[in-house]
Amino acid sequence: MELDAFFDDEATQHREVEGRESPEFKKLFKSLKYMEGGIETGFKHVPVEMYTPKLFRVQRDRYKHVSVNQVPMGAASLNKGDCFILDAGTKIYKYYGEDSNAFEKHSCGTAAENMENERDGQAKAFDFTDDEEGFWNILGGKAEVSAKEAVEESISEPVLYKISNESGSLETTEVARGDLKTSMLESDASFIVDGPYQLYVWVGKDADKAERLGAMNSAKTFLDKHDKDRSCVCFKEGKPIKSLGWQKIFGA
Repeated sequence: MELDAFFDDEATQHREVEGRESPEFKKLFKSLKYMEGGIETGFKHVPVEMYTPKLFRVQRDRYKHVSVNQVPMGAASLNKGDCFILDAGTKIYKYYGEDSNAFEKHSCGTAAENMENERDGQAKAFDFTDDEEGFWNILGGKAEVSAKEAVEESISEPVLYKISNESGSLETTEVARGDLKTSMLESDASFIVDGPYQLYVWVGKDADKAERLGAMNSAKTFLDKHDKDRSCVCFKEGKPIKSLGWQKIFGA
């Protein structure tokens, strides 16, 4: 908020949540890799020969962005619809689910090769079929691989809420839902748009100071109240809005 005020409200604020990042955030990186641990392990150098094996699932989302997620070690984490990488330090196994598509296989191969390149010649990436016995031994034993789980993403209709400071504290009131129009937005107010995948905050140029400064906090309170954890972006009236989700909701 201090930086936003310093730059005379020119900045666009983003709130990104791990695993639910916006398409705009993901475009900043070639891929995202999620690993267990934190500061206490992130800067600790571990020799390759002492490396603790890790299993990763490689996925490609609807925006064609690749994410590499660490999953529990064991054959139970595998499925036929996704691709996986078993990183055993000097050996990097590529596992292609029999029902995975060509894009996922290519992404998996690229991610494994990137891991290999990071080891300065101390590791080799290869198809798990070249060493099936070693692959299953590291995972703790061979087991029946399950079919890909059918995960249906719940898509709800967008809802428009108005942020008000009339009572002395910031409150949100539903204005409309479904077919939203930019004409519903008012310059002397701020609004929250609860979209299918992301939350949006729109701040009118003549909005009350408390509403402008507290817009993102209102969004966070809204998310907590409705038990949602998703990315959020704050737009200022008159500034370019570069968001695929916003454009889809308002047809802009």
